[in-house]
Amino acid sequence: MNIEWWTERADRCITLIWAMCRQLLALDVDVVLDCGAPSRAHREQWRELAREAGASVKLHVVTADPSVRRERVRARNRGKPETFALTVTDAMFEGSEEWWEPPTAEELGDA
Repeated sequence: MNIEWWTERADRCITLIWAMCRQLLALDVDVVLDCGAPSRAHREQWRELAREAGASVKLHVVTADPSVRRERVRARNRGKPETFALTVTDAMFEGSEEWWEPPTAEELGDA
């Protein structure tokens, strides 16, 4: 996977998603973001946007063994549910494993 290609598109999506989040927060509606946030830098980006909007942040991390995650991805690829948009190859899965930085205790306590 070309990380530059992905990053450019992800950044555009973040801009659009956050525009909607700001509108909801202004209406005093809680926002839940279910996004990978694979690195501390990504998570800090979301935290900073929330701070600027006057919102607090609570980080939840769902953990599962890589073999379980890989099988879930393969099952989603096979089943192609209604929201299916992209086949995640084993190479893509491995790449995402390399990007992932588990949150530090500080991030979890400060989130």
